[in-house]
Formats: sequence, structure tokens, C-alpha cells
Amino acid sequence: MLHKELRKNFSQEIKKKLPNLEIYKSINPLIKKFLNVEFDIDLKYFSKIETVEILGIINFELLAIDARDGHEFHYTNEID
Repeated sequence: MLHKELRKNFSQEIKKKLPNLEIYKSINPLIKKFLNVEFDIDLKYFSKIETVEILGIINFELLAIDARDGHEFHYTNEID
């Protein structure tokens, strides 16, 4: 997002789903694979103080490994 774009439109919503998740690798050995990552972000630009407020949610689904028994399971959660 460019500074010029924020100056023209002070409030913007960005909804995306990350493509090609197979290129991302986790440093946590218990996360085997990323299955889905989506985000919904609201950007608000305050020109008087040249500040951007970012509010949003990241939704994700992982294929994880249970540390107790080694079985794989799907884990879904969101981050505010």
C-alpha cells in the first residue's frame, strides 16, 4: 500500500487469501503444513499525524502433529 493511495482513500479494507501456501515452511516442527491463511484488515489513515491504524483478523488452518502421540490433526484458529 503506497502512501499516495492512503492519502486518496483514508479508509480501506483488504481481504485476501494467501496463495501457494506450499512455499511457506514453519520453524515449528509440530506444524507440518499450512492449509489455509486468510486475512481481513481495515486500514485507516490519519493525515494530521501521518499515522496508519491497522485492525484485522487472520484466520488460519494448519496440519499439525500431536507432540504426545505423533498423530496428525487439523488445527483452526484466528488472530486479532
